[in-house]
Amino acid sequence: MGKEKLKVKLKAFSALTLLLVLFCSVIFLSSPANAVVTTLALDQAIQRMIENNLTIKSLGLNYESAQIGYDIAWNTFYMPQFTLGMNSTSGYSIGSLPATQGRLNPGAFDAKGYPASTVSLALGQYTLFNFFKDRANYDIAKLNYDRAKFRYQEQLRGSKFSLINLYFQTKIAQEKLEAAERSMAISQAISELIDSRKKLGKATDDEQNSATVDLLNAKVAYSNERKNIDQISINLKTTLNATPDTEFKLTTEPPFVPVELDEKHFFDVYKTQSTAARDTELGLTIAEFNASLAEKSRLPLPTLAFSGITLSYADAYAGGGAPTYVSSNSGGGMLEVSASLSLSIPIFGPNGFFNEKAVRNSYIAREQAEIAQKNTMMNGELTIRQKISTIKQLESQIKTLREALAKSSQLLNNTFKKMATSSASDRLQLRDALTQARQTELTYLDSLLGHISEKNGLADFIGLERLPGDQL
Repeated sequence: MGKEKLKVKLKAFSALTLLLVLFCSVIFLSSPANAVVTTLALDQAIQRMIENNLTIKSLGLNYESAQIGYDIAWNTFYMPQFTLGMNSTSGYSIGSLPATQGRLNPGAFDAKGYPASTVSLALGQYTLFNFFKDRANYDIAKLNYDRAKFRYQEQLRGSKFSLINLYFQTKIAQEKLEAAERSMAISQAISELIDSRKKLGKATDDEQNSATVDLLNAKVAYSNERKNIDQISINLKTTLNATPDTEFKLTTEPPFVPVELDEKHFFDVYKTQSTAARDTELGLTIAEFNASLAEKSRLPLPTLAFSGITLSYADAYAGGGAPTYVSSNSGGGMLEVSASLSLSIPIFGPNGFFNEKAVRNSYIAREQAEIAQKNTMMNGELTIRQKISTIKQLESQIKTLREALAKSSQLLNNTFKKMATSSASDRLQLRDALTQARQTELTYLDSLLGHISEKNGLADFIGLERLPGDQL
């Protein structure tokens, strides 16, 4: 009996060893010959994405464009304008009309094609006061810039959380593949054990066929996990802008870190830091500015402007005479300083009498912005409650699965040690223990990934880099 036990153990051990060798060979042969294996921790992956990801670069360019737009609005409101104008005209007189100065004045001369050029420099053109219309436009531009900044930060934070989820999804997929490999190795050992017992007449054809089916199912499960990890790895490489022949060895283990879940605190953070809340608040402020501008467009409000200093030079040479300095309004060279006061009253036009339709539209836009802000707050509070509830359920589930996984692993080890007996029930018990242990492990890994993803989703939603107490 002792020799038979030793034979069974050696048989199982040799089968497991052979299967692991074959598995490593398959992995080696399936990997590209020039594959570059790169050790990658989570913080390294985040830094690599920020530096190399094309989407992140595009977001940075959009933000830079918003900055330029704000700079233009600032210069328009605060800085005077300086304009240099140049013009050159060449004309040739074909003839003169009867009873005109050119025909009657013997001192008149014809243009012979010589260029007449003008150069003018306008310095310091500036709007002094227009009842804060320009200030309102500047404030709107600044709010739009703030909105672009918030959205950029949100997109960058969301990209980081997406990478964290993808990183741990890949890491957990690797662990699932290892679990499938262990199940396949044990199924292979069981199948070979039943085959040896069949030869000794201690196992039936049904037992042999059942063990073969279990092995085939284990191989199919392993193949599915292999396919899944290949697809996830492609997504990770694309996100990190890595070459197809790069192989990442992920070193950061997926953590289980329960977090503090204070609903009131999260909602307060959401109101002040979330992009959605800020966006609707800025939208309401902009709508109020637009309504104020629309109201001012109905009134006969004057605009006071400083036209600045203008210096111009014209050669006035068209076939005779010497070049002279002239101004735009006089015959001699002059330095001009001027100011203007303009007034326009919109009596009737496409927007009705005194722009009444435009004003009404601005009121509607303001009311819509108020409704959008209220809906955002209500939906935000509901979403926070739902996410907190989901995280709590996952934390409770993970703790239960941890205990179940420890017990199912212990049961599998104990059942495997009893494989010396030839009873069919032991094989079936081992198969059930194997199935239970593998399913518990997979469920645990899925719950762990879900917990990480939900925490990231809540932090991203309320506008935080991480939840209080979290370690990501």
